[in-house]
Amino acid sequence: MAQPKITDVPGIGEYTAGQLADAGIQTVNALAKASPEKIAAVPGFGSTRAAAVHTAAMQLARTAASAATPESKKAKKRSPKKTSKTKKQKKEKKAAAKKKLKNQKPKKKKEPKKKKEPKKLLKTKRAAKKKVSKKKKK
Repeated sequence: MAQPKITDVPGIGEYTAGQLADAGIQTVNALAKASPEKIAAVPGFGSTRAAAVHTAAMQLARTAASAATPESKKAKKRSPKKTSKTKKQKKEKKAAAKKKLKNQKPKKKKEPKKKKEPKKLLKTKRAAKKKVSKKKKK
C-alpha cells in the first residue's frame, strides 16, 4: 500500500498542505511526529485544530504502518497455536485417570447428621437458661 498523502488527513486541504510544507511538514509521518505546538505555529491553525489534526495524522500513520506489514511478519509475532489432541489421546487420558481412581483407597463414609432435639425440649432448655441467668443477675 502506498503511503497516504498529507491531504488524506481530515481537515487538511491543498492550501493547508502548502502552509504545512512551508513550515517543513510534508508527510503524514512528519505531521504525526510534530508537536501540536509546532503545528499551531503554522498560519491558519489554532491550538484546538492543531491537536485534532495531530491526532488524526497519528491514527492515519498507524493504520498505514499496520497495513504495510507483511502477513509473514504478523504470523511470526503471534504465539503458535496449541495442537489439539486426537480422540485416541483423549480416551487414553480418561482411561488412565479412571485406573488411578480405582487404585486409590476408598473414601470414608460420612457420619449421619445428628438429629435435632424436638422443639418442646429446646423451649424448656431456653427457659431453664433464662431462669439461671435471672438468678445470677439478682
